[in-house]
Amino acid sequence: MFARTAAGVVALLILGAITLVGVACAAAAIDLALAPAVGPAWAAAIAAFILLIVPVTLWIVLAIKGAGRAPKEGEEAILLAFASLAKNSPWMALIGAALYGAADVLIRRPKR
Repeated sequence: MFARTAAGVVALLILGAITLVGVACAAAAIDLALAPAVGPAWAAAIAAFILLIVPVTLWIVLAIKGAGRAPKEGEEAILLAFASLAKNSPWMALIGAALYGAADVLIRRPKR
């Protein structure tokens, strides 16, 4: 179990490093392409705008657009959460099912 987790962490670190190198190379390419036309300072500013501001703006627009959907309520949301746990970790699924059963017993018990 630990080896699988460690391998996932290492893979995530490698993926992050590759992504950062790719973004840095894209920034350098944009900067070098624009430098003769607008100067080095403006070229760096335009490259930063393209690589930072545009994706963040698109992310915000998509988040606001997707916020109109109604969230799932009640037991259906709990069952979906447990289903996602069951896919990733059987022990977490077992613990989640036990907690769900205990909560169900406490909720459905007759009032005194």
